[in-house]
Amino acid sequence: MNRSKKTIDLLFTKYIKALISYEGIYRIETYEYPKEAVREAIHDTVAHIDYTGGTPIQIGVYKNKIMIWNYGQLSEG
Repeated sequence: MNRSKKTIDLLFTKYIKALISYEGIYRIETYEYPKEAVREAIHDTVAHIDYTGGTPIQIGVYKNKIMIWNYGQLSEG
């Protein structure tokens, strides 16, 4: 399992809360943020990281937002 998959799994099992409902005997978990959007944000952060600075990617989960940042920059154009 790669690091970004582990990171996403950790975020959604420990830090991002789900609304839980039931359809018959099936449990339905509805997250405030789509997993695909979080995965894309993490992949973009990894793609644009500046490895010369030595600063790791940082993720903050708050009540009303998720912040994912690094000290990299977008490529020209």
